[in-house]
Amino acid sequence: MLVAAEGFSDIRIESVAGTVRFPSTSRFVQDYVRGSPLSGHVAKLSDETRRALVSEVEDAMMSHVADDGLKFPIKAYLASAVKQA
Repeated sequence: MLVAAEGFSDIRIESVAGTVRFPSTSRFVQDYVRGSPLSGHVAKLSDETRRALVSEVEDAMMSHVADDGLKFPIKAYLASAVKQA
């Protein structure tokens, strides 16, 4: 394991499940793109192409859309450890 190879001990890895919520699919796409390496590329797209991107994501995420917006499950793995002196 990489963490142990770097001199850590008492390593614990925990799987944490949660729910991601956005007021709309459009907001999800906007926020996701803004925080990714795609931002420069998407910024160069025409309004029509950006609308098509949001539409495709809406179609793909339809089962996660409700009256209160978009929500879907997410899982993360959290590691904690102690560094040896």
